[in-house]
Parts: sequence; C-alpha cells; structure tokens
Amino acid sequence: MLNNSFTIAANAVFSFLTNDFGWLYLICMLVFLVFDVYVAFGRFGKIRLGGNDSRPEYKNLTWFYSRKGQHSIRRQVKSITFLNCEVG
Repeated sequence: MLNNSFTIAANAVFSFLTNDFGWLYLICMLVFLVFDVYVAFGRFGKIRLGGNDSRPEYKNLTWFYSRKGQHSIRRQVKSITFLNCEVG
C-alpha cells in the first residue's frame, strides 16, 4: 500500500518537474556545458593537479570514453529501476 502511494506521488512529481521545468533544466545544463568547455580550454585547463613531474594515468580519449561508458551504464540502470516502479 505504501509502495503504491509513493509510486503515484513520485510519478506525479516527476511529471510536474519534466513538464513544467524542462526548459529550466535544459538551460542549466547548457550553462554548465559552456562553463566546462571554458574551464577545460581556458587558462584553468592548464593547471596541473599533481606535483611538477606528475603525468596523467590515462590519455584524454581513453578517459573520455571511460566516463561516457560509465554514464551510459548508470543511465540504463536508472531507466530500468524507474520502469519497474511505474504504476500502469
């Protein structure tokens, strides 16, 4: 009983947020992306996080694809979890 009530409430909140505030989410993500690109390619992108002789463990392309793979796995787990909770 509590699970059904929570599911209905969560679906209502999710629907409200995605329908009424989807534009705000898109704007925030665009601003965040522009900020990330600015930091990565601006003067702050040259700051070394280790000592003077430290080198990155991974190359840029390897690091990017490992993060992209983790993101897609995380997104698939979230969608499976959300689909199992829907009432319908």
